[in-house]
Amino acid sequence: MDSVLYKIIEIERAAQSISDEAAKARRDLPMEIDGERERLAARIEERITARVTQFDGEEREDERRQTEALEARRVQRIAALRELFQVNRAKWEAELYENIRKK
Repeated sequence: MDSVLYKIIEIERAAQSISDEAAKARRDLPMEIDGERERLAARIEERITARVTQFDGEEREDERRQTEALEARRVQRIAALRELFQVNRAKWEAELYENIRKK
C-alpha cells in the first residue's frame, strides 16, 4: 500500500513539475515572442536597407550612364553643327549680304 502511495506522490510531483514548467513557459512565451519579433524586425530593416542601398547605387550608375550618353550626343550634335556651318558659311554669308543689299 505504501508503495502505491509513493507512486501516487511521485506521479503528483512529476505532474506538478510539468505544470510548473508549463506555467513558466506561458509566462516566458510573450517575452520570447517579443524578442523574436524584434530580431525579425531588425533583420527585415537590415535587408531593406541593403536593398535600398543597392537600388540607389544602381540608379546612380544608370543616371551616370545616361548623362554620359546625353553628353556624347550633345558633343556629336555640336560637332555636326560646326561642320555644317563650315561647309555652308560662305553660302550663308553671301545670302545674308544679298538680303541686306536688297533692302
